This record gives sequence, C-alpha cells and structure tokens, in this order.
Amino acid sequence: MPQDLTKIGNHLPTIKSSSRISTSTQNLSNSKNTTSTLQPKKPSKSTGISLGKNGSLTPTSGQKKNWLTKPQPNNMVTTNDRLSISRLTQYQTIKSLEPLSTEDCYTMIGSVNDLINQLSNMEGATKQEIAKLMHNLALVIRSTLPGADEPDEQDRQTILTHYATELGAVPYPLLQKSFQHLRKHWKYKTFPKIAEIMEPIKEEMGEIEQMYKSLIHLNKLLSHRIERDTGESP
Repeated sequence: MPQDLTKIGNHLPTIKSSSRISTSTQNLSNSKNTTSTLQPKKPSKSTGISLGKNGSLTPTSGQKKNWLTKPQPNNMVTTNDRLSISRLTQYQTIKSLEPLSTEDCYTMIGSVNDLINQLSNMEGATKQEIAKLMHNLALVIRSTLPGADEPDEQDRQTILTHYATELGAVPYPLLQKSFQHLRKHWKYKTFPKIAEIMEPIKEEMGEIEQMYKSLIHLNKLLSHRIERDTGESP
C-alpha cells in the first residue's frame, strides 16, 4: 500500500498564517492632521452586476460573485466537440451514408478516429489527487476517512486501496467536480461510499460513454462503406 494513502494528509503543505502588525495607532495620529474634506468617500456596496446596453445583466469586473454568477466547472467534453460528435453520429446506418462520396467517408472517419482517441485517452486521477480530494472532503464534513475505525491496519489499507482503485478510473476534472458537489451538499457525518461519490457525475459519465459507443459504431459503418467502395480497409 502506497504511503500517500495510509498517511493521506502528508501531501498537504503546512500553511502558516502570517501575523500583521497593527497600524491603527499610527493611522489615528495621522488622521488628526487631515481635514474631513480630504477623506476618501466610502465606496458603496455593489451586487457585482451591471446592466448592459441591451438590458442584459453583466457581472462587473473586480467584484465578488455570488452563487448566481459564479462560474461552473467545465464539462470534460467541450461544446465544440459535442457539436462535432452530434453532427457525425447522425449517420447511424449504412443507408444514411449512401449520399456521401468515398472521399467524404475518408474525411469523416479521420475526424471520428480523432474524437475516439480523445475520449479514450482521458487519464484517470492519480492516487495523490484522490488522496487530497478525500482528505479535504473529510475535513469539511468533519468525518474520518474510510476504514479509520477498523482495528486492523491491513483492513484500513485494503479499504483505502479499494477507493483509490475504483476512483482512479475517473478523470480528475470529473472527480474534482463530484467532490466539490459533495463538499456543498453532503449532509452526513460518515464519509460517502464510492457509489455516492460517483452519483453527482453519473449523468455526465453516461453521456460521454454514449458518445464513445456512437463513435465506435460510426467507425465500423464508415470502414465497411470504404472497404465496399475500394476493396481496401481504411
């Protein structure tokens, strides 16, 4: 068992809070020699939103954002890639490919293979990344790590290894999104089980899996069409 999981907090740097010397006494003495007309006006509170020319609400730069304007985590598959996959996978049968030329099929299968490689090469989270996410979640929800109450050391390591193995198949951005959700919404003092960690990202993972299967299917159709037209495999 790697040490980074048995001692799951060791990867975190030690954070020391720096103490600042108060200057209130000096500022008070200086203020006696300053007239009230030179005092800067206290800035008024802002919602962080300004009204655009067309009447739309626009976040004001330099202002803190609330939960309504805070940027959401990005999806693993970009909007452009989603549009490309949607456009390509409308061809689901050999018959639907008939209007296309052989050259069109060659161009399309190149795009399909690029997207397949992109989806299949999403690397899973490392043990160090998983350890940090689990540690931070345990701190926020005031919980112990999985298996911490097991009297046997080997059992504790087995449980942590199981978490690392199962979660290690999930790309880090997706896993990070799930832990961010749990830090906000987890209501219990016990650490969530693996299935509960996967729940917030289950829908997005299902979408990506369906995209991958559709692209694999289209690759087979295009290969069959090209082989029929040329007598050669692409």
